[in-house]
Amino acid sequence: MPQGNRLNGAAYGGGVFVAVGSAGAVLTSRDGVSWVPRFPNTRSDLFDVAWNGSDFVIGGAGFLTSFVLHGADGMNWTSDYMGTAPPMQRLAWTASGFLGVGDNGNVFTSSDGQLWSHALAPTSSDLVALASNGTTTVAVGSKGAILTTADGASWASRTAGNRNFLGDVASDGTQFVAVGFGTVLTSPDAVVWTTVAPVYDRWLLSVTSDGKQWVAVGEQNPIFTSADGDRLDAADSGRDRRPA
Repeated sequence: MPQGNRLNGAAYGGGVFVAVGSAGAVLTSRDGVSWVPRFPNTRSDLFDVAWNGSDFVIGGAGFLTSFVLHGADGMNWTSDYMGTAPPMQRLAWTASGFLGVGDNGNVFTSSDGQLWSHALAPTSSDLVALASNGTTTVAVGSKGAILTTADGASWASRTAGNRNFLGDVASDGTQFVAVGFGTVLTSPDAVVWTTVAPVYDRWLLSVTSDGKQWVAVGEQNPIFTSADGDRLDAADSGRDRRPA
């Protein structure tokens, strides 16, 4: 990609991929291969981006302030400041609107990505990931935090019986899977969570599903796959192969 900044989040909408990152980095692509840098009026760090069907929204933070950028085409951006509220580390478009989460249980909701409400979830943990199955949204984070909401305003705390950091969560529409440090959790309803037998004693950093198969990845390049999320098998990442 034509820049050297760390990229923190990406979204697709309106025929455009948008990736965002540190020092105000915004890049767009029509095909996911060729990327063009864009230049919003900020050099502050940008943490995540989400699409609601008509607009992209980016969450960012400057010195003692947080803000959002919103725009329809990925090229032209308008900034709205959110005052001294902690920045949104993750953003998602849900059935109830935009939802953002951040450190110390801070949550944010908006119907249009411009006017935001700020509240505290029943946790002091840092919230770092979101997933929705269409009716229920799950947030996960430090100290094993799992929280659920149907509307972004009322939150319930759940537990899986451990305090390992959970770094990501995803849904295939019928099941949630959360991953973290040496941890894989599954739940059909986001209320009762089951710990999967350990498959890796390091960080699992991300998990996703295409509706047929789950894929989890972690530090030192492992890749694990699963048909149901309850059993993860190591896949060949090609990391030990050398060109002939």
